[in-house]
Amino acid sequence: HKGSRAGVVARWRQRQHDTQLFGIVRHAERADGVYAFVDNGRWTSSEDYKAWPLDPPLSDAGSEAAQELGYSMERFAMDQRSIFHVVITSPYFRCVQTA
Repeated sequence: HKGSRAGVVARWRQRQHDTQLFGIVRHAERADGVYAFVDNGRWTSSEDYKAWPLDPPLSDAGSEAAQELGYSMERFAMDQRSIFHVVITSPYFRCVQTA
């Protein structure tokens, strides 16, 4: 009965998390920003830009900020004795990178 509806409901009722967390996060700094750099260069001068001009990745600073945000969210969840179960993101590359 492990995969049955009754089994799923039974496991859900026994979950260990006292708190359910929900958050909304916007993507970090885009590589096409005026002061943004990717690998110490301008993304708008790259081959990636020519292939995907409407889908910039995160800038170097944006990647660092997204990583720090992830660590902060993990620490917050641990303090709350919970975890984030689901992440929903836009398909834009910078959004997936931030997620």
